[in-house]
Amino acid sequence: MERTGLHFTLVTGDQKHHLAIAKGLSGIPIKTKFHRLQDCEKLMDYLSINYSSEYHIVMLDMDDPVNVGMECLKAVRAKTAYNNLILIAYSRVEDEEVIKKIFIEGANIFFKYPKTASEFDSMLRQLIVINWRVYSTGSDRQHFVLRM
Repeated sequence: MERTGLHFTLVTGDQKHHLAIAKGLSGIPIKTKFHRLQDCEKLMDYLSINYSSEYHIVMLDMDDPVNVGMECLKAVRAKTAYNNLILIAYSRVEDEEVIKKIFIEGANIFFKYPKTASEFDSMLRQLIVINWRVYSTGSDRQHFVLRM
């Protein structure tokens, strides 16, 4: 099956994160459809209409107090129809117990939000390109923490 591109959905209320991610995605060599949603309810509505078996990444802001990232993560993973969805969780916390819980609840990838825009661009590109290679070759996904 030919892989034609990816769907990338960001769930955050933070405009700065939205702009940084949109900028970072514009620099990757993969055709990308980017959507930003403000909360988990909108994400679930969006996925119910737009989710397909095509390559789809959802990035969740775990620090957003409005969206309650952990609850959103649980809601997405509760729907077996979304088992192939790649969930990337990001946060400013470094607590290993919190990170462990994020993986237990179903995140495929976790990263600590970088301090600079250039670090963020680099990390985002690595995440997308690594995941695209795994997906396009049909390999099994593994959970991982990306540390820079």
